[in-house]
Amino acid sequence: MIAGKYGGGVFCNLPDDTVCMCNYSYQHEDSDFVVGDHVMLIIQRYDDVKKQMYGKIVSKC
Repeated sequence: MIAGKYGGGVFCNLPDDTVCMCNYSYQHEDSDFVVGDHVMLIIQRYDDVKKQMYGKIVSKC
């Protein structure tokens, strides 16, 4: 679920309450999504030093 927006992407809460910083896939724009939307995303990487997860939104659910 989209929990918040920031310049260039969104924060998504995963089902286990993990937060993932996400960008949109090429076919989507910021205006396609609002806070509270349920989305499908792909985890792209995890930064061990910063303890942050990064992903890409592929669609709305």
